[in-house]
This record gives sequence, C-alpha cells and structure tokens, in this order.
Amino acid sequence: MGTFVFADAATETAQSKIGIHLTTGCMQGIGCKMDVAVMLGLKQPNVNAEDDRTSVLTFVQDIVLAATFFIGTVVTLALIFSGLLFIFSAADSSKRKLATTWMKNAAIGLVLVAGSYAIIRFIQFLASGG
Repeated sequence: MGTFVFADAATETAQSKIGIHLTTGCMQGIGCKMDVAVMLGLKQPNVNAEDDRTSVLTFVQDIVLAATFFIGTVVTLALIFSGLLFIFSAADSSKRKLATTWMKNAAIGLVLVAGSYAIIRFIQFLASGG
C-alpha cells in the first residue's frame, strides 16, 4: 500500500498557522501534532522551520498557558461540585451556605485568573514590540 500526501509549501504554511502539523508519519498514524494554543489564537506559530529554537518569551507563554488552563479546570470543577452541593442541600441550610461560599470563591478565583492572564498577555504584547 502506498501513502498519498498532497501538500505544497503554501498548504504547509497555512496548516502551521492554524496549529495543524501534518507529516507523512501523521498520515500513517505516527507523530501527528496539533497545537491547540495556536488554533485558538493564544500563541503565534513558529513559521520558520529553520528557526526551531525556543525563546524565553515562548517558554514563559507556555508556562502561563498551562497554569491558566489548570487553574481554569480546577475552578470549573469547584463550580460544578458546589452547584451539585447546592442542589442536593435542600433540607440542610449549613450545606447550602457552604455551597454558596464555594461558588462565590470560585467566581472570584475565575475573575482573578482571567485578569492576571490578561495582564500577562498585555505585558507580552508590549515586550514583543506590538
């Protein structure tokens, strides 16, 4: 069996700009790579194949993205758990108060994380000369 790959330089550049990196190995099921941060527009793709070094700005950006996604997941789980606790605490007012406190704290945490992410992205924008 043969593998047919229809790709040219323009297609590869367009794919790298949206975060999809297709190779012959990917078509065979080994080594596919998709960068979600590039797809969502959170990170600029590395279009130059010969300049594949990691800069300090990219390193910091990856750490900030990972921390933001982790904290966002924790906040989402806390909101789901506190919502369930609120629903199932119809008779017990102490559990209802605990659930509303958790919801309030999770919402405050979400606002803090979103605000800090916006500040960091603004600083990175200024640092890159934008």
